[in-house]
Amino acid sequence: MTFKYIPKFLLNIRVDQGLTQAEFADRLFISPKTISNWERGINLPPLDVLINISKTFQVPLARLFEQIDQKNFTVHDAERKK
Repeated sequence: MTFKYIPKFLLNIRVDQGLTQAEFADRLFISPKTISNWERGINLPPLDVLINISKTFQVPLARLFEQIDQKNFTVHDAERKK
């Protein structure tokens, strides 16, 4: 599976809410540097944090999975069968 859509997903949530990275971080009780790293794809949030973001900002996690390229699943599944 590819995770390249998670940074864009997080950035879109923040921008849609009209928040700076610092304001977004404050609502999640984390540092703005962490938000910056997530949005740049340097690190990714753990699943429990993604769930917290989903609940806090009322954005279904399904929205993230709708963005994932189905081709990547096909390649990944084919590689797993080898």
